[in-house]
Amino acid sequence: MKSFVINNFKRSENYYQANARAELLEDFPDYTPEQVAQIFNAAIDNIHNFKAYTAKKVLTKIFKKYKGHLNLTEKDIINLWS
Repeated sequence: MKSFVINNFKRSENYYQANARAELLEDFPDYTPEQVAQIFNAAIDNIHNFKAYTAKKVLTKIFKKYKGHLNLTEKDIINLWS
């Protein structure tokens, strides 16, 4: 189920989808390093995921929790959305 949600998030076609799909990502308690990388790439590669307001909040939480998997600092994560 988690892979399905991540794959759908990757393919968000508008901000509404990106927001709704990002919220679904919050329903899972844990992610593998590979899954975190997939979510990060989906956020960066898809403008809808990158710019969607609610998605930004959700993604920031996820990326802060798993920053070690991404080799990012909290400052890098905050600057990502600046």
